[in-house]
Amino acid sequence: MSDPAVSTLKTRLRHELRKQRRSLSPRDQARAGAALCRHLLHSTRYRRSRHIALYHAIDGEISLRSLAAAARRAGKTLYLPAIDRWRGMQFHCWPAAAPLRRSSLGYLQPAARGRPRSGHRLDLVLVPVVGFDARGHRLGMGGGHYDRYFARLGSRGRRPWLVGVAHSFQLRRRLPLQRHDRRLRQVVTERGPLRFRPGQTPGWAAP
Repeated sequence: MSDPAVSTLKTRLRHELRKQRRSLSPRDQARAGAALCRHLLHSTRYRRSRHIALYHAIDGEISLRSLAAAARRAGKTLYLPAIDRWRGMQFHCWPAAAPLRRSSLGYLQPAARGRPRSGHRLDLVLVPVVGFDARGHRLGMGGGHYDRYFARLGSRGRRPWLVGVAHSFQLRRRLPLQRHDRRLRQVVTERGPLRFRPGQTPGWAAP
């Protein structure tokens, strides 16, 4: 299948999944966010991480609010992505009382930004997901910001652990793929973590 045809399929699927997650009631969103955060808070990867990048939920994304509060109480340092047309995506420190501003793309990001944190110095990055499949491929919002950012890190040096974050209904058997698409090793939903290994069908398991 040609890249334009794949792109059309991805756009259609992205629209369908975004509409579905926006249709959740506030109560269902809150329950899903609380359950997902419990899974993350009990994971070994989270407990060992000191520098954690996450996101401020928009467009029906599953919320990480309770995880952020617990992480700060535990003395961890949090970061949010900031995106602009010249520098692409960078991660900036997010202190508890720091004001946020909405970017031109609709994301909330730190209003006052100092020097960004290098991706090599992050321990854990929680990546928002629009859709994902049984092989660990991720469908994002369409901007390609996360893919480009982590491609720039290259294969040398220390790399953070990337974990996709999604509602369980965002799982699809197989996503349409393009050459630049990258795989995640793990996705966490309100049902628990899914780990992706070659030749194995993932299943929800205890953290």
